[in-house]
Amino acid sequence: MRTTINLKNKKFYKDLIGIWLLICLGLFFILIQFFQDRGMWMDESALASSIRDANFYELFKPFGNGQVAPILYLIIQKGMIWVFGSYDLVFRILPLFSVLLSTLLLFIILKELEITKRITLITLALFLLHPNIIYYSSEIKQYPTDIFAVLGFIFITLKIIKTTSSRNRIKLALLVVPLFYFSNVTIIIFPLLALIILYDNYKHHKKLKISSILILFIWIISIITYYYLFAYKHASTDLMLKFWTGVGLPDSGIDSLNEYFNWGIKIIWEQLFYDLIADQNIVFAVISLILFVIGLFFLIKAKKYIIITLIILTIISHLLMSMLMLYPFYKRIILYMLPLYLILIAGFLDILYLKLQTRKFGVPIFNIAIGILFMSLIYNNAIKFPSEYDPYKAAITYLNQKGYNNDTLIVFAGLSGISYYKDITQPYKDRIIAIGHIGPTNEELKKLDTIDVKKNYWLIFSYRRSEWKDKVFPILKKNGSLKFVKGNNTLLRKNDGYLYQYTPY
Repeated sequence: MRTTINLKNKKFYKDLIGIWLLICLGLFFILIQFFQDRGMWMDESALASSIRDANFYELFKPFGNGQVAPILYLIIQKGMIWVFGSYDLVFRILPLFSVLLSTLLLFIILKELEITKRITLITLALFLLHPNIIYYSSEIKQYPTDIFAVLGFIFITLKIIKTTSSRNRIKLALLVVPLFYFSNVTIIIFPLLALIILYDNYKHHKKLKISSILILFIWIISIITYYYLFAYKHASTDLMLKFWTGVGLPDSGIDSLNEYFNWGIKIIWEQLFYDLIADQNIVFAVISLILFVIGLFFLIKAKKYIIITLIILTIISHLLMSMLMLYPFYKRIILYMLPLYLILIAGFLDILYLKLQTRKFGVPIFNIAIGILFMSLIYNNAIKFPSEYDPYKAAITYLNQKGYNNDTLIVFAGLSGISYYKDITQPYKDRIIAIGHIGPTNEELKKLDTIDVKKNYWLIFSYRRSEWKDKVFPILKKNGSLKFVKGNNTLLRKNDGYLYQYTPY
């Protein structure tokens, strides 16, 4: 029998003060990350440049730099900068509000799934304090909006299966249509949410209702329309396939079912558990996997099939899309899976906590374990916070402040960033040499032969590509010395080794 909660019990609210403080701390981290106004990394600056320079009509055409994003995302971002101006923070408003609204949706979904308030609040705190949520909450890409769209889709689906009126069910289904144009991953979770509706339909009515058929028809037509207008024969398809093959897509050499299976297991571990959920912490990754397996066992035993479906079929659906070379299975692209994983963990913790309440030391042990988890998250955030990714903006701003405007800059793998930050690079005019887009090729390295090694240079290494330094340093050290410069701003403290001064002998 389920334990009830007396909301008038002051002790109950007192017990939850610590969790509320953790939620507030997560919101604090997210807002600080936003107002830090960090510089854009390569993909961000390339997409922001495309949105800034295009008119509304051109948003409906493929961008020339290979950047892609859902059409509704592009329209909203264009509208924001049209109203407020083309500033970094303006571009980051949509991702920020997507994460904040996603938190509200996650709360409502957990309530719909009848998760107790204590576990619901713990789950919200885990979500808001997760390093990847904090970082991506200000990412100028569609990944934070993917979370909002997926949770919105799930929320509407749960409402549909609890609604008896056919007219209201159709109205709710129509609310999903804009989400297909706002996030590409809604297409990935469509089959499993359709399955939930059909299963619920059969469970309660033993036959297919007309409203259920209409709902699926509306969604399928919307998906086909979006695909035909914005994805079919897209100009960037070949470029994306080349970029993602062997990373988020299977290597071209895989041709057997066994190899596909091994690749699938490997990429689920690497991208989902190790990189996304555990933020590249091997201990957390192992614990996350163990919790996942134990959680599944408890939920299957408790017959919580909707919660199980949300995460298991999502992983399978996205993995199949990846195997068919349609959509990469990669950390930032599967960011929307993080709250789904937390929903599964919430369902498991809900069952576990109710069982532990009957044990003498059950609740204290539970609280200690959760406390250790939160302390680890806070520590992990503290050593990385606030997060920067690429140093174009901070490094050049630092040089401007120090009065090095007469020197020449060599920026490695920073072509799109230099192109976007025209205002702060203006003092250097023709004294910026942008070499390479991502990795060092022999052709790109030959450009170093054309520079005058008897002059002073500032070297900015972008995109966290250490291989650039491995290739560039031996070439320049033949003629001069390289000195690492440590500035006073956050970025140059956190990312040691990305700004160097070259002085000839």
